[in-house]
Amino acid sequence: MTNIPMSRTERGRRRCDVDDLVAIDAALGVSPTALLPQRAAHGAASHSAAQPFNHMQEALLG
Repeated sequence: MTNIPMSRTERGRRRCDVDDLVAIDAALGVSPTALLPQRAAHGAASHSAAQPFNHMQEALLG
């Protein structure tokens, strides 16, 4: 993924398709499910759902 699509994805101007997610996961060295929000038993995203995204941001920004 080049800089422009990545920037647009980060800003919410471009959706993150499965192939994009796999490329990001490979670059970060994590499994594809590591960046997906976890679902609580009642179906809503758990409070810890932001943690993978924070990890991704830290890895990308250094």
